[in-house]
Amino acid sequence: MKPFNIQDQWIYPNIQHWTPYILKNLSKINHLYKNNEGIVLDVGGGLAPISDITNLSDYKYILLDPDINKLNLCIKPIEKIQGYAENIPLKDNSIDILITSSCLQYINQYKFFDECRRVLKVGGIIALHENGPYNPFILFARLIQRFIGVFNKEQWKYRNTIKTYYYPKELNGFELYSVIQVGLTTPILLYLQILNIKQPPKLLFILNKIDYYLLLIFPFLKKITFLSTVIYIKK
Repeated sequence: MKPFNIQDQWIYPNIQHWTPYILKNLSKINHLYKNNEGIVLDVGGGLAPISDITNLSDYKYILLDPDINKLNLCIKPIEKIQGYAENIPLKDNSIDILITSSCLQYINQYKFFDECRRVLKVGGIIALHENGPYNPFILFARLIQRFIGVFNKEQWKYRNTIKTYYYPKELNGFELYSVIQVGLTTPILLYLQILNIKQPPKLLFILNKIDYYLLLIFPFLKKITFLSTVIYIKK
């Protein structure tokens, strides 16, 4: 087993691993946009793994991240801006869609949503993608992360703050449009990745089928799904 880099192995490849789920969830907003062009802002997007938004290929994609190293590593032909979610360096009412993935635990959420209200156009969209706090596989992974020092004490409070958005209510100035919750057993793949174990053929297909039928038969299990996509529209 080769050693893993804490930052890379626990965070960025993890986000990229779930990109297909995020893109599928994002497809829910395609019909809302009939314009030929617009601007998508990815806040804290790192290497921009979710930049391939279905049917929005003509939209300008802006990647905002405080880490200049990650911005430099991103080879995609998109605009890159070094900056913070709490102080977005863009004009008022200039953004059509704002997306973020696994970002809320690192930022001041109150200031972030104030900035969302400022930069988004009326009718603009926030699409949040976050890990649910109650999935047993994610819970165990986060306990290990806390133990080895990936999260400090303040960041560990993420488990509690995310509950606000896992059971979302209307944000001031926004209408709750959609909540999509997926995945029960698929986080098992995260452990294979961390331990550098080759993923067995068709394992993802099998886990997806298991998840599909479990959620269909037992809807209450949505409370322990690993990924939530919450979409808000600015009034």
